[in-house]
Amino acid sequence: MVWSDNSSLHISVSEVGEVTEQVTSKEGVKISYSIGKEDMSREESLRLRMHDAEISFVWLIFLTAICVLSARSIRKQKNKT
Repeated sequence: MVWSDNSSLHISVSEVGEVTEQVTSKEGVKISYSIGKEDMSREESLRLRMHDAEISFVWLIFLTAICVLSARSIRKQKNKT
């Protein structure tokens, strides 16, 4: 990190896993970046997160169905007694 002056900061990194956000200014300080190699692009990261969200959604539906079926079974058992 290098301060150009009191209100300008330059951040330089040679290699990162992925960049998820770059803030251009904060509290009156202008921020610039130099980023070398990224292990994962934003597009790849977004695709991976979307895939994870889809899998999580399927699991959520599956587990909700199990809960509903279990509740019905318990209710039937209580009504029989």
